[in-house]
Amino acid sequence: VVVHIQSSDGSFEDTLSTQAMANGDWKVILEQPMPNGGDYTLWLECAKCVNVDDMDALYNVTFGDVYYCAGQSNMELDMHYTFTRNITYDAIANGKYQNIRYRTMYEIDATAPSYVVPVNTNPKYQWNYPPNNESLDAFSAACWYFAQSLHDNYGVTDVN
Repeated sequence: VVVHIQSSDGSFEDTLSTQAMANGDWKVILEQPMPNGGDYTLWLECAKCVNVDDMDALYNVTFGDVYYCAGQSNMELDMHYTFTRNITYDAIANGKYQNIRYRTMYEIDATAPSYVVPVNTNPKYQWNYPPNNESLDAFSAACWYFAQSLHDNYGVTDVN
């Protein structure tokens, strides 16, 4: 298995390779820690796959800390209903918070262990990046303001 990593601005490029185990599992270890943020594309190719020309790609990959906001009704208040949303929207329009990525999860059956989030092609449940008023309007205010405070108060510029 070969993994190609490239930043969207072309400032970083690397190729890593590894052997798949008998069951098909594999992993690569990055030689150097990646800086937080970024917008990377990862191409995966497999020499022993059925169709050697097949390459899968992951787009808009970022590195860094991921914060999960979870709750029940306390997470339901949308940004649309908050008093300071217009200040946030103006800041976004002026280029602030551009590397905050967010998404709303749908309810899934968590009775069995799962190591990946099931695929969902509904745009409502996709990662939003960079922020925009339309998708942010229906997003959890508690989660957004947490990410915004990390950015404003602690200098964490890449929040996922």
